[in-house]
Amino acid sequence: FDRLRYVEIKHGRICQLAFLGQVVTRGGLHLPGDIDYSGDSFDSFPNGVAALFGPDSIPTAGLVQIVAFVGWLECAFMRDVEGTGNEHVGDFRNGYIDFGWDDFDEEEKLSKRAIEL
Repeated sequence: FDRLRYVEIKHGRICQLAFLGQVVTRGGLHLPGDIDYSGDSFDSFPNGVAALFGPDSIPTAGLVQIVAFVGWLECAFMRDVEGTGNEHVGDFRNGYIDFGWDDFDEEEKLSKRAIEL
């Protein structure tokens, strides 16, 4: 059960970030500057799935870099490291990040964990 909960929380967080990225770019907010040395700006590529497939899509080398970066994050940071003070399944702080979690009482922690599900 813990493995299923771990995967559920992790994929839920990924989906939340994907949705936020979709909303932000559809709203017209893009990173400043150029995405490559040939002078293509970030806003010169289409939004959504069209950025991955189609005539104006991101080049294959760019997609490979994105997939490699996500894989590196998955292997290096987004994992549950035993013995680093993780309190529950899906706690990826691993002894580094604490945005006030340790200041909450047990009831508030349980409430916040239930909201994420």
